[in-house]
Amino acid sequence: MSKVTLIWFSETNQPFKVLSIRKSLIYFLVGAGALATVLAALFIWLTHVLHQDLQAYQSKTTRLQQQIAEKQESLEGKLHDRKERIEKLEQAVAAKKSSIEELKTRLSQSQKELETIRDMELKVRRYLGLESDESLTMGNQTHQGGFTSMGTRLGDMSSAANATAEGNVVSYSLSLKESLSEVLSSLKQREKTMRQRPSILPVQGEDIWLSCSYGWRRNPFTSRKEFHAAIDVAGAWRTPIIAPADGKVIKKGRTKIWGRYLRIQHGSELVTAYGHLHSFEVEEGDWVKRRQVIGYMGNTGHSTGTHLHYKVVKDGKHVNPMQYILDRNPQTLALR
Repeated sequence: MSKVTLIWFSETNQPFKVLSIRKSLIYFLVGAGALATVLAALFIWLTHVLHQDLQAYQSKTTRLQQQIAEKQESLEGKLHDRKERIEKLEQAVAAKKSSIEELKTRLSQSQKELETIRDMELKVRRYLGLESDESLTMGNQTHQGGFTSMGTRLGDMSSAANATAEGNVVSYSLSLKESLSEVLSSLKQREKTMRQRPSILPVQGEDIWLSCSYGWRRNPFTSRKEFHAAIDVAGAWRTPIIAPADGKVIKKGRTKIWGRYLRIQHGSELVTAYGHLHSFEVEEGDWVKRRQVIGYMGNTGHSTGTHLHYKVVKDGKHVNPMQYILDRNPQTLALR
């Protein structure tokens, strides 16, 4: 077997050493060294590659974390903006609800006011003797004027139909405007006649009340049921009594029942009478103007207290005086 002999000289005066090594061992050692070198180089390369991959992974992770942070910040900003928008929308909805409630209230008030105007319009029409069309209701406006009855009352409309109600109110207002224009035109044409037509409460002042209305009642002296063909308006002693229209004093006197009384002729159809007066301010035959003081409230005749007995006669027949009182709401003269 081939060997390799190595001679080792340590010092000059010392014998040398001989070392024999087999070639196969040398080949093995060389191969092992080469293999170790290759493995070491491969390890170093792998370590370098892994280090680069790790750096790339760390860089990518950092970028992803930054992107996640940016996305999270963006989402938080969007959520904040959306929350603000929702809050603003909620505030807007609340404001709209408040506005709707306010509009409902105003609509209800408008309905009541229109009803009051409508009642006054009917009263004026009756007062003027104008014809009335009974066909018009809140749901059937023709815009042709000439209507008489509320038919469907404004206040009876369902709150679930506010839009329809609003349309009806507008339509009804236009119709009412046309009808009132007709009334105004009639008033202008009849101005002279109107001055002689009773239209106001013949009692001056506000501290007054209706003590007895027109119709059946118990007589306070006999307790018998009788028809009271007048109205009694109570107030303070010597409250001024005024003429409800232009006219002529056709009677001035005193009776056991009426006490001091007056009668005034208004045109050819109407006569007004005033009883239980304290005193007079006019004489028989005098011409008087509307709102002129004609006497003072008293307690003369058969009377249970200071008041005015007011009667209206049309063509010889008694009529309800309230039809000829346009300046007062009947509710303000309620029985006490």
